[in-house]
Amino acid sequence: FLKQKKDHPRHLVSRDAKPYFSDNGEKLFFGLAPMPFLPDTMLLPEETVKLDIWSWTDGRIMTEQINKLDDEKKRSFAAVYRIPEQKLVALASEEVPEVRFSSTKNSDFAVGFSEEKYLKQSGWEGAAYRDFYLIDLKTGDKSLIVNKIRGNPVVSPEGGFISWFSEADSAWFAYDIKNTTTHKLTNNRTVAFYNEEDDTPDFPAAWGMAGWLAGDAGLIVYDKYDIWRLDPTGAKTPELLTEGRENRMIFRKIRLDLEEKSLNPVVNWLVHRKSERDKTEGYSFYNINKWHFALYSLFPDLAVSKNPIKARRGKAMISSFESFGQFPDIEYFWDWQDIDQHKTISEANPQQKNYWWGSAELVHWPGEGGREMTGMLFMPDDFRPDRQYPMIVNFYERSSDGLFEHRAPAPGRSQINYTYYTSRGYLVFNPDIPYEIGRPGESALKTVVGGTEFLIQKGFVDKGRIGLQGHSWGGYQVAYIISRSTMFACAEAGAAVVNMTSAYGGIRWESGLSRVFQYEHQQSRIGGT
Repeated sequence: FLKQKKDHPRHLVSRDAKPYFSDNGEKLFFGLAPMPFLPDTMLLPEETVKLDIWSWTDGRIMTEQINKLDDEKKRSFAAVYRIPEQKLVALASEEVPEVRFSSTKNSDFAVGFSEEKYLKQSGWEGAAYRDFYLIDLKTGDKSLIVNKIRGNPVVSPEGGFISWFSEADSAWFAYDIKNTTTHKLTNNRTVAFYNEEDDTPDFPAAWGMAGWLAGDAGLIVYDKYDIWRLDPTGAKTPELLTEGRENRMIFRKIRLDLEEKSLNPVVNWLVHRKSERDKTEGYSFYNINKWHFALYSLFPDLAVSKNPIKARRGKAMISSFESFGQFPDIEYFWDWQDIDQHKTISEANPQQKNYWWGSAELVHWPGEGGREMTGMLFMPDDFRPDRQYPMIVNFYERSSDGLFEHRAPAPGRSQINYTYYTSRGYLVFNPDIPYEIGRPGESALKTVVGGTEFLIQKGFVDKGRIGLQGHSWGGYQVAYIISRSTMFACAEAGAAVVNMTSAYGGIRWESGLSRVFQYEHQQSRIGGT
């Protein structure tokens, strides 16, 4: 038993929190849980009172509380047993319930965070604000680092820094634990380190983080296209490691060693690269010290796996390539640093050759103000531009990055299967929708009608046989479009919202959350109350 304070109830070692050691074996981490409440088993079911007490002062609405009830019963608070000192230290608490450690767990510091003060606000806005605390693993003492941040804190591998991306500031930050100083690492003057394509009425998120360099020597993050090295002390300006922006080539580091705790700056990195223009993908090898790509290869008209698997011992690697018409069989590489030498070692779907399938290509057309619009067109195997075909327009938000994804025939919940229709002589058109805040339906109308008209002018679409289909958010947009356009011979809207005023206060049963934030700040893009 652990007694945290004289007048506090005792805690038990939680059976719901998995214990684990630090890499150096000097710390054992586990969870503490309050003494469980034991119900009176002498009462009959009809004698047991069941009561939910709703209060406007609650941070979470009652439906969310009920949804989280099982999790709350299993809640535990992080603690550490320091083996050399034979000392037990409680780390988390009701006030600071969440704790994160360095990847090695060797450090004597961790970061704790709490969103308890902001729960009611998060119910309206969706994302939660947090207060970050530095936690001393020797004593359990906590000191405030920063408050009211929308972001996730990460402790560096050696425990010297805590990093985070602040969505409200659209910037990366690092806290120097030794010097107790906070440094703003990016300012977006050269490039944007936030998602500049985000068209929701909310703070944009970061493009992401590859990880920390070994020895806390730097933080590796992304912009839309490139990989950057940030100095956690703030002394050096951000360092560009790749050159993708000019050619609209997107680079992302691949994690081959699933047990790596930090990024090795000496060895070559395997990097996934993708062309924004034509969606072509491939691999590269980058060496951070030599400042160049050792080798790169692009595979036209194919999607290349972002999660290849390297042998634990040796140089072999397996991956997969796929396209709309090519099943994603396994590719074997003799040497993961010789990516041009590989062979296919599986044939998982041989029966596909017996069926009509289809092909896919990008479509571009001019939008309002000369903006280039993008979509995908899926065609039957025997497509001829001098013939006319029926067409189904199916869409959601932006889907064109999935141009080369393999689509197996399968049933769906009010969502068409592209392969089913192309094999029967249909065209399927999927346009990317750029949204104007406050006018999501109108944005969809302009894009869908404009793209469809462009294809009709090509001469191969039977304009009397065009269908419209969407599910969920796509269903809402279908419902809007058919009230404004007579272009479509038929339409199907699955799980469609047709009344935002009514749906605004609805409850999501899987989470218990109100939909308010979804309509004001997220997908529905109202941009106001």
